[in-house]
Amino acid sequence: MSDKKQPSTRRNNPWFYVAETLLVGLAIAAGGLFLEYFVFNPGDVSSQQERNARLWDLAPWAGGLVVLIVLITSAIREDGKAWWRRRWHGLIGLRPRFPYTTAKQRLAGARKIAEDRRDLKRQKYEEGFAARSAEVAAERAEVKPPSWSFRRIDETDRGEFILYNKGWMVGNVFLDAPEDQFIFDGDPPVFKGEFGSDQDGVTSGKRFYGRPTQKGSAEGVTFTVEWSDRNLDRRKRIVLVEPKDLAAPDEHKAHL
Repeated sequence: MSDKKQPSTRRNNPWFYVAETLLVGLAIAAGGLFLEYFVFNPGDVSSQQERNARLWDLAPWAGGLVVLIVLITSAIREDGKAWWRRRWHGLIGLRPRFPYTTAKQRLAGARKIAEDRRDLKRQKYEEGFAARSAEVAAERAEVKPPSWSFRRIDETDRGEFILYNKGWMVGNVFLDAPEDQFIFDGDPPVFKGEFGSDQDGVTSGKRFYGRPTQKGSAEGVTFTVEWSDRNLDRRKRIVLVEPKDLAAPDEHKAHL
């Protein structure tokens, strides 16, 4: 803990310095009056008018003594500059204070300005959000969809199919189907990266493996195709594959 003496709270009040100066001046004036009337000339005052005139003659001397004492005090003190600085700050600290009602009005005005600024920012944000939402909606409306189709080729004995995209390029395609209609060879396929082409008349295909169940072979399979478009929005479509398109090539020829 520091042993440095803390300044008095009373001395931080500017009125303290004014009171100090006034008390010194009053003490000097009272002392001068006492010496004038009771020591040097106790019986020379014959009327009230002469007494008042003598008081006015004494006032400049009292004021001069106050100034002299202040100057001497500031000269002999070690912190003379700080002493003057404190009294200067004390004088400028005696500025007039606003009444409570005026301060309340100023506070209400500042609050109103802050609220208006907040409302303006919110309005600009909402307008910007609405404009950007309209732009995003227009961009999404311009995105052309893919066109999905399925074909069974069975170039291997695993049950081989191809998912075709005859439309526009998409990405990260996920394929799924009900378990009672189709059984994938492993997990449902995920085709990462680009799938398709933006050139007219170009068809892209991806292979996957599995076999339709008895129900799927009889009623068809409802595949769920999910993908990401140009705006990275996830899209989904249900594609029904007819039983004739699910049959093996040899079976399909036999039906023909």
